[in-house]
Amino acid sequence: MALTRKEAEELRPWVDRTVHKFLGFEEPTLVTAAVSCLSSGFDKAETTKKLSSLLDDSKAASLAEKLLTGAQEQIRTKQQRQSQADEDGPRKSRFSEMPPSMLSQPSPGQLTTLQIREMMANAQRMIEERKKALGGSVPPAVVPVAAAVADSRNRIAELTAQIQAKLGSRPGFLQQPVATPTAAAAAAAATRPTPLILNAEGRTVDSTGREIQLAHHTPTLKANIRAQKR
Repeated sequence: MALTRKEAEELRPWVDRTVHKFLGFEEPTLVTAAVSCLSSGFDKAETTKKLSSLLDDSKAASLAEKLLTGAQEQIRTKQQRQSQADEDGPRKSRFSEMPPSMLSQPSPGQLTTLQIREMMANAQRMIEERKKALGGSVPPAVVPVAAAVADSRNRIAELTAQIQAKLGSRPGFLQQPVATPTAAAAAAAATRPTPLILNAEGRTVDSTGREIQLAHHTPTLKANIRAQKR
């Protein structure tokens, strides 16, 4: 059975395993000679003669039988697989006969890419509208608190006015003005000492950066004078 050079080279791994199994070790020279016999189309006698230069006659004849029989089996198996693949080809190509419109249509219940994009765009638009609506409105928790504070202030002002009116109607009673929270805060700020401004050298300066001299307090009590002397 003559084989092409390509077919013989494709069988080289199988020939290598066969020689290794026959001898118990690898022999690349014997493998090359066996592949050459297969590619040359040698029969059993010619193959035995070729291998006898590397093995004794009995082993050469036995290995030639294994190589020729096994090579035919390998080629037959490969041809059967190729035939099976050729038969399966037309059956698998039935999908190519279907119209392109049927192949591109999604199955029932499956969303297309365009539908998914539209759903995402609608969801994004709803989120933006919701953000705008929340951003322009006053938080619901702030309105009741502000209303309650304003109502309390109004009631305090009314009660204060009523008390002042009652006390002012009594003879000999000197009416005192009631300080509002704003006036009290202004008075407290006015009574606070002016903060000192120090330059880089630690000297006191005014707001324009001019150095000023602070007035020193001189003790008047005798106890303070004695303490200062000590």
